Amino acid sequence: MTKLKSVSTASVLPGLLFVLIFLLEPGTRVQSSSARVTVGPANGWLVLDGGGIDRENEAGHKFAALAGGINARVVVVVTPIDLDVLTPDFFTKYRQVWETEYGVPNVTFMDARDRLVADTEEFVAPLRKATGVWICGGHLTNLVKAYLNTKIVREIEAVAERGGVVGGASAGAMIQGSFLISVTKSPGAMRFSRTGMFLDPAKLVGFGILKDTAVYPHLSARKAQKDVAEVIAHYPELLGIGIDERTFIIVHNDQFEVMGAGHVEVFDAKTPSGKKGISLFPGQRFDLKKRTVIS
Repeated sequence: MTKLKSVSTASVLPGLLFVLIFLLEPGTRVQSSSARVTVGPANGWLVLDGGGIDRENEAGHKFAALAGGINARVVVVVTPIDLDVLTPDFFTKYRQVWETEYGVPNVTFMDARDRLVADTEEFVAPLRKATGVWICGGHLTNLVKAYLNTKIVREIEAVAERGGVVGGASAGAMIQGSFLISVTKSPGAMRFSRTGMFLDPAKLVGFGILKDTAVYPHLSARKAQKDVAEVIAHYPELLGIGIDERTFIIVHNDQFEVMGAGHVEVFDAKTPSGKKGISLFPGQRFDLKKRTVIS
């Protein structure tokens, strides 16, 4: 069994963010909170960052403010990061980032690489007092393998539902959706016309904190607009949200607002535009339930 870690420090360096991506087979049930009628948290917020190096780190500042600033109790999930990176020096430096840059002195780091650990009361206990949870970027597969369908997912969602905030960059943003866009070289259910890669049926759903939605970071950097559009055309019940690097959205209830330096594209196969994405820029808002731009 993997040893449980709980360390006070700060979040992952932007340069460490990278993405491994996963997908559903047609007919697979998308992870969703059936008891909730809103697409996003009814009482709290999500901060979904498209990744990339952002020296100003506006998303982190917005997250810290929503979590309560100096009075915040933040849990940082470092599981996407390689174990050899998680050194004592790493934790010391990130404690300083949270305290000096974000003004949040009360930070607990959480990490489990074993589902049996992640599903214990001892492991999830810090989440029950948290006002904010930040999920680091890195290996998305680590989050899926260790946490999907365990107590930690329910407790992370509960933070937002009681008025707190859940944030994440790159893989940490992707996992909050109900559907994870993944590719594999092995023949799968659907082939991407742009790359010749296939959907990966071995990796399935996300945490479902954002219902019926697939979040895709690094959108323009990866030139992935066509790929996301193909996925949404294949799964028309889903809404696709592609987020540029150094760009993020803040979700509350059934709406989100775009912030940062780039743009966001929304893909909805049920609209007249079909596979074409709706481009949104900083300051613009979108209604997730009506699936329309808010004028």
